[in-house]
Amino acid sequence: FAVVPRMIYVKCMECTRMGMPNGVRPDAQSYVREKAGGLTRQERGEGSEKSREIVLCTNRLLKSDYDEDKIKKLEFPQKSMASVEEALAREIAKMREMLKADRGESITASAAHTEVMTALAAECYFNKHGKEVKKGSQLMNGYSMLPAPLQHWARNRCVRSVVGRNIGQEVDDVEKSKEMVDKAMQDIIG
Repeated sequence: FAVVPRMIYVKCMECTRMGMPNGVRPDAQSYVREKAGGLTRQERGEGSEKSREIVLCTNRLLKSDYDEDKIKKLEFPQKSMASVEEALAREIAKMREMLKADRGESITASAAHTEVMTALAAECYFNKHGKEVKKGSQLMNGYSMLPAPLQHWARNRCVRSVVGRNIGQEVDDVEKSKEMVDKAMQDIIG
């Protein structure tokens, strides 16, 4: 379905290791690809952005609490909904960086920079609004109860852990990976 008509689409499907596009990890839970078919904004004369599609791999995202009978009764499973929400946040953050790069406005210098931005938007996200608290899956329980300096430290550890794991899968050299993560963390978080 179209999230932003003619620009951002979301597709839910089962993914297999053999059916993953080039450049996407075989075990990815979600990924962004250029939308097949239709005219791009550039072809319509509306700008240079390409039409993109977020693919959610349902067989990898949905958790053990998912049950079709409950969905029909509008009882949404918390763990599955949280993992889908997190995957969407991650892919939208990546897409934002892709769109900036298309326009020549990119502030990110490397894959590590993009991973820091996506970790902050997804796995290490935290927002407290009144009584409602939303946090990413990688932030520890009790995070909201910590004093501000410890929250800052815990969030930085969360980001470093997520980014280090993701970059480590792309870069074979451990020292180079650590250097990329350190530079990205310094540039974005400070």
